[in-house]
Amino acid sequence: MQFSSIFFAVIIAALASTSNACKCVINGGSHPEATGPCCSQLNGDFDSSDGDCAAGSISEHLSNFRSCCQTWLLNNVPLTSDCDFPKALADVEKIDTPQGEGIAVKA
Repeated sequence: MQFSSIFFAVIIAALASTSNACKCVINGGSHPEATGPCCSQLNGDFDSSDGDCAAGSISEHLSNFRSCCQTWLLNNVPLTSDCDFPKALADVEKIDTPQGEGIAVKA
C-alpha cells in the first residue's frame, strides 16, 4: 500500500513538471511562424494568441515536432523544440546565434 502511494506521488510530480505547451525555439526565442505549421502537421492544438502548441495534443509525437522545428532556420541555424527529450535539450546549448531574435524561415 505504501508503494502505491509513493508511486502515485512520483507520477504526479513528473506530470506537474512537464510543459503544457511546445514551441519551436532558438536561444530562448520562440517562433510561432514555425510552431504553428509544425503543430498543424501533427494535428495538434495551436493557440495563435500565445504561439503555443498544446503538449498533450502532440505528446505521442514530440520527436516529430522537434524534427519539424529543425526544418526552420534562423540565420541559417535550425530551430529546435522546447518540449523534447534531455538529449535534445543538451543540443540546444551548442547553438550559437545572437539572441534567437528575428523571423525563422522554412529551409
